[in-house]
Amino acid sequence: MGNANEAPFAVANLRVAILEHDRAKAALSKRRATFEESIETDAALVRVLASEIENLENEVRPLAIAEYQATTHKKMWGGIGIQEKSSMTFDAAKALAFAKEKDMFLKLDEVTFKKAAPTLGLDFVKIEKVPTVTFPKEWKS
Repeated sequence: MGNANEAPFAVANLRVAILEHDRAKAALSKRRATFEESIETDAALVRVLASEIENLENEVRPLAIAEYQATTHKKMWGGIGIQEKSSMTFDAAKALAFAKEKDMFLKLDEVTFKKAAPTLGLDFVKIEKVPTVTFPKEWKS
């Protein structure tokens, strides 16, 4: 333990450090607020453009899917492409009954069932290819 005579100096140093910290923190907050104000116009423009991009992508998607359905071409204008992803729908009750009948599961494990179902030829399972539009990676920042 330190000398009792040192305590007042240590406390004084602590109080000075706390005051300096509080002043620096306040200055930083003020500079941060000034900076945020200075970039608000740019930030607003970025938000508007991001919204416009989303709207335009939503406009292009159905056009690309229509073109794909008409031509089956997966590579399109400006690097836009089509990917087909499998989409499966099934009656969960029938799938569970099937699984129990085959002693496959105690409860329906949908992930495992979806992996097995394409090869089982079940009449209550519908598998279809769903085209999705992809945009070139270099278009995104």
